Amino acid sequence: MRTKKFRRHQTRDRPESPSIPVRFTVFRLEPYARVTFLLDYWSVMPHLLENSLNGKIVLRGYVGVAGRTNRLQKSSWTRRWHIQRGEYTAVEGSPTFTPIAVLWREIYLRLPERASDESVRHPSSGVAITRGLAHSTIDEAMSRFERRPAPEELQSALAEIAEGRGDRFPMIGHYVSGGYEALDRMEGHLTDWTDGLRHRSRRQKRLKKEVERDDAD
Repeated sequence: MRTKKFRRHQTRDRPESPSIPVRFTVFRLEPYARVTFLLDYWSVMPHLLENSLNGKIVLRGYVGVAGRTNRLQKSSWTRRWHIQRGEYTAVEGSPTFTPIAVLWREIYLRLPERASDESVRHPSSGVAITRGLAHSTIDEAMSRFERRPAPEELQSALAEIAEGRGDRFPMIGHYVSGGYEALDRMEGHLTDWTDGLRHRSRRQKRLKKEVERDDAD
């Protein structure tokens, strides 16, 4: 009678995947690890849909894995995404967006990630407005207006605020035109101009306290 020898199952501790998506295009993976890439494909969709013959775009993912093959690995054809002209977000339910979210998205991508990235700037140009300062700078500039201003007015406000923060030759205002084009594309899906503006909200709370204090006196 023969008996079979069974090997004990060997297990390994699998490292946890990153808790947040990454924005890098190259990422080193440990054995059994995985990663989620965050890709802003909506920034190019309006242009692609505008030039599409049938008004549709089929979106699939491509990834290259080192040591496997020189050919890019494609995502499943059956799970491809269909994006049609007129669509503006992947979020279900036709949600509305605040104007600051739309402007921030367009301007943020064009700003340097770090001040050191602007190596071509002249030393007398001061410190450039980086992505980390984008939201607060745009918020403060938008808070100066009760409704959507002319592009030149917002551009001037952004330049003034940026200069006050040490950027003697600010570029942030030059990206307003792209932001306004995005606002035009989102027409009908936007909230009021002042929605979501923290600087304006803080200013209103401060003024309210001053009025209450004056009434108390």
